[in-house]
Amino acid sequence: MTFFAVKLKWFPAIGYTAFSDSPSEWLKHAMLPMVTLAILTWSEVARQLRTGLVSVLDQDYIRAARARGLPNTRVVGKHALKNAALPTLTIIGLRLGHLLAGSIIIENIFNIPGLGAYALAAVQNRDVPIIQAVVLVSATVVLLVNMIVDIAYAYVNPKVRVS
Repeated sequence: MTFFAVKLKWFPAIGYTAFSDSPSEWLKHAMLPMVTLAILTWSEVARQLRTGLVSVLDQDYIRAARARGLPNTRVVGKHALKNAALPTLTIIGLRLGHLLAGSIIIENIFNIPGLGAYALAAVQNRDVPIIQAVVLVSATVVLLVNMIVDIAYAYVNPKVRVS
């Protein structure tokens, strides 16, 4: 925030502009919070995917595909990436809960109206029905994302499909 908003003045430090008012201003206001919220998660996803690719690229079937003369992009993209993506999908599904929890802090720091700010205000005002609604919505989103991850498992790896 200090570097990009104060020193370089690339992005505003706080505030929010609705997308319907000005999409370009919305993007300028949303860029710092999005990067702040996603940087830890995406670094972990990248690390997990790299680790998976390193172990998969050492397998016999990858050597066989390369020996058949397949281009490296096809070997990595079609054969290795599908097998290395399964643990990465798991990490993405698990990290959604962290993103929801982190949104409370990020929305408070950047003064953004959202579900996290709404939940924080409800906790401060001891508004139990609102807290329950936010927990219900968050739990539903996490369950839906985990269901999508399970469906993606079957798409990525046909061995996981139920016949």
